[in-house]
Amino acid sequence: MIGVFLGFVYSLSAQEPPDCTMLTSPSNGETGVSVNTQLQWQAVANATQYFLFIGTNPGGTNILNGVSVGSDLSYTPPTSLMPNTVYYVTVIPNNNNGDAQNCMEESFTTGLASSVPGCVTLSSPIAGSYGVPPDTNISWTGQSAAAGYILNIGTSTGASDIISNLDVGNVTTYDPPADLPFSQRVYITITPYNSAGESPSCAEVTFRTRGNNPPICTEIIDPVDGGEFVSVTTNITWIREFNASGYLMTIEKTSIGGVKILDNFDVGAGTNFKPPDFEGNTQYFVSITPYNDLGAAPNCQPISFTTGAGPV
Repeated sequence: MIGVFLGFVYSLSAQEPPDCTMLTSPSNGETGVSVNTQLQWQAVANATQYFLFIGTNPGGTNILNGVSVGSDLSYTPPTSLMPNTVYYVTVIPNNNNGDAQNCMEESFTTGLASSVPGCVTLSSPIAGSYGVPPDTNISWTGQSAAAGYILNIGTSTGASDIISNLDVGNVTTYDPPADLPFSQRVYITITPYNSAGESPSCAEVTFRTRGNNPPICTEIIDPVDGGEFVSVTTNITWIREFNASGYLMTIEKTSIGGVKILDNFDVGAGTNFKPPDFEGNTQYFVSITPYNDLGAAPNCQPISFTTGAGPV
């Protein structure tokens, strides 16, 4: 009877959800925790996986919301935690019979950042771009170790006559309160910071705004208009139109209105493009049409050239 009774107890236990666990590192209530900490917890005998909840307020899940880490007994956040911040953690063991019940939420507080954040990259407008709308927002790639960003915008290198040392907080997009000036080269420096200090020597980047009108036509400089024996593998090169944010290319064979190789094809913001190889001993007509967000240059005329012999 005892053996039967013990077997019954064992069978009943195996069919129950697991017990709760507790953090071993950081410990509940610990302060000054590294922002690069790894979370660790005690093993539970009949648990097959653990669900992890992490937030920055009691009951919060803004960092992790019920993510399974399998049977692992540790978790390393993919990015550094914020310094001087209270984090709330609940680890819930699970098996085929369900979740552990009424598991306690634990918390710890991070210390200072271990190092200053790195610099960021301007993502919009693209550094070096032209024809940028004056009402543009400024956006950049985030730095996980940053607590915020300081923004300087000026109309000459090193200047801050538009925005001066503005702390925009921990965001990655800023909408200037007034439009940027027309037809103006703009200089921007974005400096991430955290409790360890500011990122040193972040590079100044620049772009040029458009005027208050569509661009005008540009000039193709290679091949030259009327050129002969042009290579069938030639690139097309033109003069930059500072008011343009991009260019459309049309290539026609034999005559204007002839067979179109490209038809108002957007070749981007550069001033050089490699089209598909041309046929040998053939006349081509090529036009470049600058554009910006206000429209395209009207009536841009093509050049023509004749290719030499193609490869044998």
